[in-house]
Amino acid sequence: MTPWLVIVAIGIGSYAMRAVMLATVAAKPLPSRFDTAMRLVGPAAIGALTATLTFTRAGTLRPLR
Repeated sequence: MTPWLVIVAIGIGSYAMRAVMLATVAAKPLPSRFDTAMRLVGPAAIGALTATLTFTRAGTLRPLR
């Protein structure tokens, strides 16, 4: 097998696994506890990115003044 054939096969397999998961889960409603948690993912991600940009410099913590 050539390396490109392996890469393409892995890509197709990965896509197929994700597509099957989305096709099976998308038709079913989520339980309320998952719905509540999913509403908080966006603000948590923005908070984490903001804190990282605010309190770090070049991968290390900035000293507080």
